[in-house]
Amino acid sequence: MDVYPKEPTTESPLFKYDSVVCTPHLGASTVEAQLRAGTIIAEQVAAVLKGEFAANAVNIPLAPGDDADELMPFLGVCEQLGGLIVQIADGPVDSFEIGYGGGIARYDTRILTLGVLQGVLADKVDGPVNFVNVQNIAEERGITAKETKQPAAVDFLNLITVTTRDSQGELSVSGTTLGPKHRPRLVKVYRQDVDIEPAPHMVFLRYADVPGMIGKIGTKVGEFGINIGQMSVGREVKDQKAVMGLTLDEPLSADQLKDLIASCGLKDGKRVEL
Repeated sequence: MDVYPKEPTTESPLFKYDSVVCTPHLGASTVEAQLRAGTIIAEQVAAVLKGEFAANAVNIPLAPGDDADELMPFLGVCEQLGGLIVQIADGPVDSFEIGYGGGIARYDTRILTLGVLQGVLADKVDGPVNFVNVQNIAEERGITAKETKQPAAVDFLNLITVTTRDSQGELSVSGTTLGPKHRPRLVKVYRQDVDIEPAPHMVFLRYADVPGMIGKIGTKVGEFGINIGQMSVGREVKDQKAVMGLTLDEPLSADQLKDLIASCGLKDGKRVEL
């Protein structure tokens, strides 16, 4: 026996049995335990200093063991989806439904939901937002998040969809990760399929799906002296509507976005910083 209800323990009924060996609470004092504890502390400090998630942080609903290994690769894309949806929404939004599809739906996804909320609140509060305080901050601001799960995979082995309602109706964005390194990927924006890797500087444009639009947009962004890293277009053939996502090497200013929309005859556009 190594651990007792009251420590230090000087009296116990177990002391009289020859078949029981009682020791002080020393399990963590072995050379191996101390070495492992020191390594874990160093790893967590290094992660925090690099701006990464501290996997052993207290006061967060972290799934243990193998569950954490399955969930943690999706934490980054969840935060990006939260930041994306509030930046493309028309007007303030405060109610979110977070759908988990595929393999991750079989696990405790509360930590991923906190990731979405952290993205939602990142630029809306003074002071740091982290996985310990984000739930309380959301509640104070009347922001709610509801989880739904569908374990059966459809288009992707794992898919996260964040849905809300803005002044124009239902709005949703979806993302996943690809490959052994779990590279984040945005796969649906404005209810239309896209295929683009999130980047610090992005813009999403909506316009009528007619010939020549890609060339006009690319030329205009080039006139601003801004290089386009990636471009992805999703479209509804029936309604002749299209959504274009761009990653940029430099941010587009508000005035440049207005100029782009007016000169190219776009329906609207949103700047996004992730």
